[in-house]
Amino acid sequence: MTRGTSASAELNLQTKLARILTAAALFLVSLVVIMRPLSPLDPGGSLASNALALLLLFGLCLLLSARALDGGIKIPRTSLNIPMLVFAAAVLVSMFTASYFKAAVLSAQDFLGYVVLFFLVVLLAADDRRMRRYLLFLLLASAAVTVAIGLHQHLWGFDDMLKRIRLQPETVMSELGIGKESWPDYVSRAETRELFSTFVLSNSFAGFLILTLPITAALLWQRLYTKNRKQRLLAGLPLALLLAGEAVCLYLTRSKGGWLALVLAALLAPIVGVGMGIGKRYKLAGLALAALIMVGGISTYFLAPDLFLPQRPLESMGVRVGYWQGAWQITKHHPLLGVGLGGFSNRYLWYKLPAAREVQSAHNNFLQVLVEMGAVGFACFLGVWVM
Repeated sequence: MTRGTSASAELNLQTKLARILTAAALFLVSLVVIMRPLSPLDPGGSLASNALALLLLFGLCLLLSARALDGGIKIPRTSLNIPMLVFAAAVLVSMFTASYFKAAVLSAQDFLGYVVLFFLVVLLAADDRRMRRYLLFLLLASAAVTVAIGLHQHLWGFDDMLKRIRLQPETVMSELGIGKESWPDYVSRAETRELFSTFVLSNSFAGFLILTLPITAALLWQRLYTKNRKQRLLAGLPLALLLAGEAVCLYLTRSKGGWLALVLAALLAPIVGVGMGIGKRYKLAGLALAALIMVGGISTYFLAPDLFLPQRPLESMGVRVGYWQGAWQITKHHPLLGVGLGGFSNRYLWYKLPAAREVQSAHNNFLQVLVEMGAVGFACFLGVWVM
């Protein structure tokens, strides 16, 4: 065998190995994208959450190894690369300076898991349109399953669930991976029939729907302008059904924050679209969606408040203001670096108002980050959103 033949064989072997490693990384990413919405994970952390975070980290190692074999590691440039890395560094600093290290590790794994997932998606799909379509399909397929489970839960599941909660509370807690801290909130939301599907908490389900609903709406709008009539029907009908299901489930979560976020997203979409070259019809669609939601929500609130929410929004807001006042007191005493990841629930008891309820989180992600990571971590977190 000549030297040239040997080098060529070695190169072919490296190429094949790189493809195998890339396929393995894609499989792990696909598994996480599918399983994360379908896994009942307690917000406080669980074994399943740890497993998903480790899968993502292993997938990133596989993909970086594949790129190294395939000519070198080159991460495509995006506006989020640096903000994500800076935020990850802030998370690690907050974790190691936290007073409650175990709780800090559980919080850090969630944040860092999303950072790792971001870079995995960038490496896999930034320059590959087919890969982007594949990942979007997986995300919407997961959304369809959670919507179906949510609708079944609303129609038939709550009665059986309440019976099991009363008769076998420990079994339900074990099956869903719910911690003792989150159990009272879970029971309360089950009794008020706030839809949560596979997400344990209704607000978490609403947050997922806020992610997928605009994507579904945009794809449906795009299909409506497809010239091929058969393609419009074959692709548009499933998307229309999914969009309707997402909207119904978002309504049934009774999440005020979810509906508000949807309205703000629809209002901001045309503004963001100016800098992205998005067509006029998409901007008008965003404004029309925001107006429809606002009119429908306000009308329902005044005409049929019992259908809209089990308690008036102002009453619920009053409870949350009590949480936020306690959180702000913590921030004033720990302004720069915060109390460390996972430290809110313990420090809140020191600073809460006498009339305020006990709570495990600030019920506001931005305020939670400000309390636990301080002004420095909050600036890093805000930088990710701004960019």
